[in-house]
Amino acid sequence: MVRAALMRRKARVVLALVALALGAALVTALLTVYGGVKHNLTREFRAYGPNLVITPGQNAAALSPAEIAQATAQLGPTDRAVGLLFARVQTQGRQAVLVGGDVPQLLALNPSWKVTGQQHPAVLLGSNAARQLHRVVGDSISAEYAGRIHNWTVGGIVTSGGSEDNQIFVPLRDAQQLTGLDGVTTLEIRAEGPAIHAVVERLRRSLPGADVDPIRQLTQSEGRIILSTRSMLIASILLILITIGLCVAAALASMALERRRDFGVMKALGAHDHQVFIAFVMEGLTLGVGAAVLGAAAGTALAAWFGHVLFRVALWPTAGTLLLALCSTAALAVIGAVAPWPLVRRISPATILKGE
Repeated sequence: MVRAALMRRKARVVLALVALALGAALVTALLTVYGGVKHNLTREFRAYGPNLVITPGQNAAALSPAEIAQATAQLGPTDRAVGLLFARVQTQGRQAVLVGGDVPQLLALNPSWKVTGQQHPAVLLGSNAARQLHRVVGDSISAEYAGRIHNWTVGGIVTSGGSEDNQIFVPLRDAQQLTGLDGVTTLEIRAEGPAIHAVVERLRRSLPGADVDPIRQLTQSEGRIILSTRSMLIASILLILITIGLCVAAALASMALERRRDFGVMKALGAHDHQVFIAFVMEGLTLGVGAAVLGAAAGTALAAWFGHVLFRVALWPTAGTLLLALCSTAALAVIGAVAPWPLVRRISPATILKGE
């Protein structure tokens, strides 16, 4: 019955089908592209390194292992953290800044750093420090602190374009043994996502004696861009859905008015208003589901093309995106079918049968 009713009015059905499919395609494509934009923005900002720094309070020389554990417990599964121990040492008759930490984790936290030398170096020398100390990969280097001396072999030269070019990076355990400190003087964190301020608040509550500071230029820029993109996306989707909804409502209203005789006959044969109503809504729902399937397929292809052009990668919608496109399209079709019902409900079977 539903199929026959739809097939008898092909022009109206095609108009509503195209409008709904277009809405589903745009919703699918926009949400998929937004996911790609967010992922690429996060990846680009990640290259700038940490966006949060934790340092000891005024009455402490270092963050203890217990404090480090408390801080890392507040982080999400995709967040990164590395503890660093800074110390000013004497090396080759010069003063230098020694940084103890997990060098592979530090490099993962700062992917923009350029390293030459060993594939997995344990000891890094900043490019400026290497020139001043006349050291290359494979040379030995020593550092003195409070009468204690430690020797290493340079595994790589790092260039960051920042203060790191003047520093010496060694394993954290070696730095702790040299300085006699247990713990770290700085915990650098890369927190993912726009809700960085929530992470800061959690860290401040768990570490009341430490200083938790965001690197504001990075956190504000990243959060502002992501939130602005999300706001623009929501506004675009709402505008699209409202426009498509009006178009579908007009098309289904015309279909309902054209079928006044059918509804009158159904009522004359004993059908109740709610039965006629359900029949018409089912027609709209069938139309919406069919359009959603077609639109989701078109939106997937469109998003893949956008991904290739913009990011040189294929973007594919998630199950949540497809479900949202299906539900929103079906809801628009049902709303469009419900909208003209007050007019149809007033149809009198006697008037229709008389041909008036």
